[in-house]
Amino acid sequence: MELKSPKKWQATFNTNVGTFKLNVYRDWAPRGADRFYSLVQNDFFDGARFFRYADNFVVQWGKSRALRTAADFPACRVDAAQALCRGSRA
Repeated sequence: MELKSPKKWQATFNTNVGTFKLNVYRDWAPRGADRFYSLVQNDFFDGARFFRYADNFVVQWGKSRALRTAADFPACRVDAAQALCRGSRA
């Protein structure tokens, strides 16, 4: 179910306190962009709640409510060549 991300695209998040947009550049992190694109296209983040935000740094949200989609996107294995997986650190 992994889709290939466009070279540049924008994800829009609508929240109860406003809307924000996230610019994604595939050449910065191809695997991460592809995975994020696949998740967004399959409504993985719909209904997810944000629980941490640091201006110009990070947004962290909880588990997807789309359980079928969550099963379709299992966590990837972490190795040195794949830094953008769940459980890894930059």
